[in-house]
Amino acid sequence: MAEDWISRHNECFEKGLSIDWAIILKETNALVGCISLSINKDHNRAELGYWVGEEYWSRGYCSEAAVEAIRYGFDVLALNKITSRHMSENPGSGKVMQRLG
Repeated sequence: MAEDWISRHNECFEKGLSIDWAIILKETNALVGCISLSINKDHNRAELGYWVGEEYWSRGYCSEAAVEAIRYGFDVLALNKITSRHMSENPGSGKVMQRLG
């Protein structure tokens, strides 16, 4: 399933539908998670999505990656709006969103 999901990234990027980045540790190149912008070209906006491996929670990795993804969305893609949502049973993800404003 992971290989199938990863294999679709390039096509979606080329069509301007989404951008997906791996979140890795600089020191070890260990995969921490993924962050993405799902783009709605008709309305010039995107939805921010992310997942982080449980062993990396509460270390600021997602917040750091999200700041850069949002910057890219506004500065490079010239989006006018970026939104996000989270499941109620995942308050940690909601806290990331609150920190990002």
